[in-house]
Amino acid sequence: GAGEGPDTAGDVFDAIREAYAAVGFADEWKRHHQGGAAGFAGREWIATPDSDEPVTRPMGYAWNPTIRGAKSEDTYLVASDRFETLTKTGQWPTHEVESVALDSLPSASFERHAPVIR
Repeated sequence: GAGEGPDTAGDVFDAIREAYAAVGFADEWKRHHQGGAAGFAGREWIATPDSDEPVTRPMGYAWNPTIRGAKSEDTYLVASDRFETLTKTGQWPTHEVESVALDSLPSASFERHAPVIR
């Protein structure tokens, strides 16, 4: 709903593209799908620029930003008031990151798995 975050997968994708551009990799999102809703399938839907799939809460979402051979993927439980990393095992290195500053979203600090170089 209003004020709780993006309403559709397309809204999420707008933020994804804005974040890639903000860190100097404007076209990298084109090289690999960016993720989407997780459920019984690996992705119940994959976010695309024109997706109208609803972003519901609570729900699991798996996102996998990639840049030039590096990929970092995690699955999160997203609720209206919080998010929780579901794929943290304690057996893979993590580090604290700050979200990319976007006018459309509040900033956040959270733990992410370290990128894997392919």
